[in-house]
Amino acid sequence: MRKNNLDTKNISIVVMAWLLLSAAHASVSATVHEYTGGYYLSASGVYTYGDRVTGTYTTEDPLWPHMSVPFTSFALTWEMTDGINLFTETNSIVEGSGGYLSTDSDGNILSITFELYQIPVPAENGGKLSSLDLRTSYTESFNDLTCSLYDSALRRCFQWEMTEESWADHSKSEGGGWISYPEGQRPVVELPPGPSPGGTTYHYVGAPFSTVTPPYTNADTVVGSFTVATPFPPNARQLNLVGRLTKWEFTDGHTILNQSNSKLVDAGVSNEVFTDRNGNITGIDFALESTPLATVVGDKSNLIAVLGRAQAAMDASCLSIGVGGRCASWELTMSGQVGIAGLLGEWTHSPASPNFAAIWLILQSGVKTDEDLE
Repeated sequence: MRKNNLDTKNISIVVMAWLLLSAAHASVSATVHEYTGGYYLSASGVYTYGDRVTGTYTTEDPLWPHMSVPFTSFALTWEMTDGINLFTETNSIVEGSGGYLSTDSDGNILSITFELYQIPVPAENGGKLSSLDLRTSYTESFNDLTCSLYDSALRRCFQWEMTEESWADHSKSEGGGWISYPEGQRPVVELPPGPSPGGTTYHYVGAPFSTVTPPYTNADTVVGSFTVATPFPPNARQLNLVGRLTKWEFTDGHTILNQSNSKLVDAGVSNEVFTDRNGNITGIDFALESTPLATVVGDKSNLIAVLGRAQAAMDASCLSIGVGGRCASWELTMSGQVGIAGLLGEWTHSPASPNFAAIWLILQSGVKTDEDLE
């Protein structure tokens, strides 16, 4: 009898321990992994430079150290957005092998790769879908990508149309960061800064012109500013300016070119910017042409450019017409009205600020602006 009593006690202890462990396990909530990507470095069509990829995916348990597994083997649910489309486990699938996920010695995400396709996936050539490709070093999104090679036997599209038109709604950014936390217990974290309400304004003061023909003098130079919705990222190399500038105003002391009376020159100029590790401009190549744009040989334009050094020209004659019917080259000789700086200028940046290009004109050359005349 005593032995039976002891057995009963042992069984009771085991059952109680199992119940306690089960209750403890049941009380552990799922783990949420939250992603915040960098702002888009390239954006066209429906995407803007103020957008980025954000979202979460959920796993039943925290990630283990030194994992190297398919993404879909652990992800229970996901909800990611590229600023236009929302991808969830109910309206999208993970393409191919199920993605890839690895962790470091503490269970933090070390590298990750997965591509989401919205469903239903096209079942014929010409069908469209939106996709989101998230990798450790970058994200890339397409809106309404067109299938160009569909295999009816395998029921799969093997090729997507990569034409200029199909890339019209496209975005790409540098990689972002992850945080993980128990479901319903999101910590207070400081996310990467977003664009300021007024955008970021980059100011330029050029060196005085060293080579001039009248009306330019050696006291003249180029000053001005342009504004972008989001600041340039650190260590940018050949970052395209096209589509980024929300407003601009530059003057050579005789002419004011801004977003209402000029356009970026699109021939013979790269329209690119370089930055240092702090996002400061270290190199730039862009030019502005006055409107109406030159579309016939002989048409004249006012030009202001920063091609390493500041340059300006008044009434420059168009020499040739390029793609799109715009002037591709101008007669910029010393027989014309030209000013060229011999040294590099200086760039600074800040939140959107007053129109100091127009102020400079009032102080230096007595030219009245529209605001001054009102």
